[in-house]
Parts: sequence; C-alpha cells; structure tokens
Amino acid sequence: MLVPQRRTVTLRAVKAFCTPRTLIRGLSLGLLLSLSLAAVGDDFLQGPEDHRDYSREPWREEETSLPPFPQTRHLMELNVPQVSGRLRYAIDAENLSVGDDGVVRYTVVVSSSSGARSVFFEGLRCSERTYKIYAYGHGGDSFRRRQDPQWQPIPRRGSQAFRDDLRRSQFCDRFGNVRPRHEIIRHLRGDFTLDL
Repeated sequence: MLVPQRRTVTLRAVKAFCTPRTLIRGLSLGLLLSLSLAAVGDDFLQGPEDHRDYSREPWREEETSLPPFPQTRHLMELNVPQVSGRLRYAIDAENLSVGDDGVVRYTVVVSSSSGARSVFFEGLRCSERTYKIYAYGHGGDSFRRRQDPQWQPIPRRGSQAFRDDLRRSQFCDRFGNVRPRHEIIRHLRGDFTLDL
C-alpha cells in the first residue's frame, strides 16, 4: 500500500516567498485590480435590471385645449354591456387623441331613450385607472370648461361604468399601457384581434 508523501513547508520557504520584491508585486497587482474594477463601475457588478432611470422627472400633464364640438357623422357608438339599455354612448372618433403624457383625450356623447343628450370632453389615464372631465357640452354647440378639474378613480358600476369599458376594451392594453391612436380607433370599430 502506497502512502502519499507529506509535503512540509519550511519557514525558510515562506521567507523566500515573502521577499520585499514579491510583496510589492502582490500589492501592486491588487491595487491595479481594484482600480480597474472601479473604472468599470457598477455596470460590471450589477445586472441589466439595475439600469433604471431614477432621475426621471415626475409625471406632468400637458396643456389641454378644447376640441371642436362633435358632429354626428364622426360619432362611433359604444357597446357597453354593464350599463342599462336606457343610455347610449358614442365617441367622437375625429377628435380623439393620445398625448405625450399618456392621456387619452376624447369627447363622449351620452343619449337617453327620452332624447336628452349630454356631451363631455374627458381624459383617461390607463396606468392610474383615473379620468378627468375637462369640459361639458353647453347650449348644444360648444363646450364650457370646468373650473379646476381633478383626476378621479374610474367607476366600475352604474351609468359611469362606460369609462371602465373604454379603459379595458379600447384605450388600454392588458398591461395598463395606452394604445396608439390608430389602434384605439380600430378597437372602437371592432376591427381587432383579442389581446390574449
């Protein structure tokens, strides 16, 4: 049976390795390595998920100007299943817009079975699930701007639930991002494939 030889390190061998010259070389190598890692920076040490822009400015809403009053030929009727059949809703497709601030601005016309009509110019934020009414129809042919309109949560029930349907079915994708204008128009027309 072979017994492995045991190597012993003598103090003389350690002293021979730890000469001033080898110590200086080792320290120099360590210093160069730490300086090169510092030069590479955090990009080398952190994964790609850490490359977020934390310096972005907080969200700011764009200035909003009132659109022309809606014309009947530009209205696209909405099918809102969760709302009673007593009310009908339509969107002015001609003046629907998506701002750089991520707000969909649109005019909605609400008609009752008795013939009464209400017109609203609104904005909707997909990411926040909120809406704002900028102006009401006035006198049947113009808008009257609201004083200090505020963002409000989108109701899911009652006669105001059409906004929730707009958010889920037309304006926003399943991730809560606003769709481009041409896609919104396609969804309003019903000319789209399901977002599965």
